[in-house]
Amino acid sequence: GLDIRFSKIGLENVHITMKDVVKGDSVWLDLPDAKLTADKVDLSQQLLALDAVRLDSPTFGMYAMRRAIPADTVHKDPTWLGRNDGFRFFVRDMLISAKEIAVDNGSFAMYADTVAPPRRMFDKDRMVFSSSVLRVRDLIFTNDSIAANVKELAFTSGPADRRIELSGSIFAAPDHISFKDGKLNLAGNALAVEVTARPDGLSAAYRAPEKVPIQLSVNADLEPFRLRP
Repeated sequence: GLDIRFSKIGLENVHITMKDVVKGDSVWLDLPDAKLTADKVDLSQQLLALDAVRLDSPTFGMYAMRRAIPADTVHKDPTWLGRNDGFRFFVRDMLISAKEIAVDNGSFAMYADTVAPPRRMFDKDRMVFSSSVLRVRDLIFTNDSIAANVKELAFTSGPADRRIELSGSIFAAPDHISFKDGKLNLAGNALAVEVTARPDGLSAAYRAPEKVPIQLSVNADLEPFRLRP
C-alpha cells in the first residue's frame, strides 16, 4: 500500500483550476502560502496526526450552471445506512487529528449561473465570504466521533460587507451531537447558543430527522435594524 510520512510541508503559489467543458461547472483553489507540521504520520496504520496547519490568503471558489433537477423516480438509500458503524463510511478507519488550524485572510465563494457580488447577506446563488479568519484547536476525526474547538471563525459577507463571528465547541457521535459555549455575532447582534441532539444512531436520524430530540438554549442581545439587507 501507499506509505507517506513527513514532518513538515511548505507550499507556495499553488493554483488549481478544474472545469467541466460540457456542463460549464468549475472549481478553483489558490494557496499562496501553506504550511503543515506533523506530529506523527503513518498511513500504514491509518494515522494522520498534525501539529499545525497554517494557510495564508487561501481562495476557494465553485461555479455551477443552474439546470433542471430530474425527478427521483428510483430512490436509493446511502450505502452506510443500517451499518451502525458510526462515521466509518466517511472517515475510512483513519485517525485524523490537528492540534491547531489557522487560516488568515481567506476567501470562499459559491456561484450559481452568474459570478457577481451577493445581493443580500445570505444569497444562496452567490455565497461569498471574504477576509475570513479561522482558529481551531484539537480537531479529531475517527470512526466513532468528530470533535473540534472553534476558537474563532470570522468573515465578511453581503453587499454591505457585514462581519460575522462565531466560536464554540463541536462534538459528534452517532447518538450525541452538540455545539457548546457557542457565541455568534451577526452584524452587531450577539447570541449565546448551545444545542444538543440525541439521535438513536445515524440511520434513525437519516430516516426520521423530525423525531430526533433537540435541546436549544439561546441568549440574545439584538438590534434587528442592523440585519436589513
